Amino acid sequence: MRSELGEHFFQCWLEDGATISKSEELGTDSLPRLAASDEDVTFEWITLPNGERARAVGLRVDPIFRAAGPFGDRELLPRLHDEGDSLEIAVARTVEDLDTTLSRLKWLLILTWLSLTVGCAAIGYWVVSRSLRPVESLREQIGAMGEETLRDRLVVDDAPAELRPVVGQINALLDRLQHAFEREHAFTSDAAHELRTPIAGLRSMLEVALIRQRSGEEYRKTVHGCLAITNEMQDVVETLLDLARLGSDTFSEESAASSDELEHVSLCALAEECFAPYASMAGGRGVQLEVDADRGLEVATELRLLRRVLHNLFENAVTYAAEGGTVTVRGRSLDHAVDVTISNPVTGASPELATNAFQAFWRADSSRTNTGRHAGLGLALCRRIVEILGGHVHATLDDDVFTVHLSLPPSRRAA
Repeated sequence: MRSELGEHFFQCWLEDGATISKSEELGTDSLPRLAASDEDVTFEWITLPNGERARAVGLRVDPIFRAAGPFGDRELLPRLHDEGDSLEIAVARTVEDLDTTLSRLKWLLILTWLSLTVGCAAIGYWVVSRSLRPVESLREQIGAMGEETLRDRLVVDDAPAELRPVVGQINALLDRLQHAFEREHAFTSDAAHELRTPIAGLRSMLEVALIRQRSGEEYRKTVHGCLAITNEMQDVVETLLDLARLGSDTFSEESAASSDELEHVSLCALAEECFAPYASMAGGRGVQLEVDADRGLEVATELRLLRRVLHNLFENAVTYAAEGGTVTVRGRSLDHAVDVTISNPVTGASPELATNAFQAFWRADSSRTNTGRHAGLGLALCRRIVEILGGHVHATLDDDVFTVHLSLPPSRRAA
């Protein structure tokens, strides 16, 4: 059912409904009349007699009569008598080809969408997998690490810029862990070495005492010797425990919690008090104490801890000072600290003394076999205590004068 116009069909009616012309393909069938008024142009979807869908337009027109012309000839329009009559025209066009095209376009869009979705998912998976490859490599390296591999460092050559700072921070953490493990290992080895010497001496004395029968006086002398060695061993153990306790988070938190209750003490008075227990030993070696500080100079501190520091420093100074020398204590107030120095002359000191003095178990004279506070632990303990008190400590060696420099918090007492 196709006219010469192809997919187009038309039909024309008089006002009374009589058909005056239509497409031959319609045969006896008719198009629906769509025009409702003279002013309306009506568009509707219709179904053609053969069942096809079509888009139709209907309108009314008033014809203009002319003396000649195909539509002005009364023989061609025998039913049009009055010039006032109007015509109603309906034109329809099938949309079968359009529906087919739209259907194909719909499936094409669906297939395109599916293809793009699958493609984007595949590309996204590839991109994410490639991006996470450095993270997976990092995870495997971290998972393979242990105490025996702390020297190894994370290496992710293709890491993105965002991940490189993380790798750097982890490697820095591994550096700190390695140094901590090495210090712990060295500390344990040195502690075992320090305890081995007095234990060997104690065993030797006891074995010698048991070789043969001895007098009561000889046994008493052996017991006194064993007691002296035992006291030295106890000093080593107590100092090790102090170092471990002062290095714990619990102690640091307790110390910080009591910082509001610091005591204000005179530096001169405290120095003289702490030197008193060693005055006899100092006198035997001709060593004197000199305090060069303002009597009114005060520090805000935890007194029991600062006493421990000064006791260790004075004991170390009196023990290693050159005979006939002077232990000098100087103090001065700075803007945000009280600077305290304790110096004593030394003879034949190692150039490494100032650098290593605060390392546990280090001795300037390796030939010494004394234990206890002279096992190289006293100054290490002092450094840890001063850090907890909120200060810092270091040592210098100039012209055979060994000096310990303390920086302590000043007194906040109102003037």
